[in-house]
Amino acid sequence: MPVKELRDQRHTGTVAEIAQTRFPYPSEDHPELETLLNDPEPSMSVGEWEGEPLYPDIVVVRRPGQWLEFMAQVET
Repeated sequence: MPVKELRDQRHTGTVAEIAQTRFPYPSEDHPELETLLNDPEPSMSVGEWEGEPLYPDIVVVRRPGQWLEFMAQVET
């Protein structure tokens, strides 16, 4: 298996674990929050930089609507 593929798999697993442990939304205490992952596929942009959409690894929004509460970029 190529090194890049192994690195990508490790990164995806790390992002999922951090999201599950640090941002476990919706929860009983915060049913209005929702955690979205942009890894391995982008699902929620938080804005643009130089005309390109920004996709941090973890995005937490407040519902109803899509009000940005938190975002996190994971370095592995």
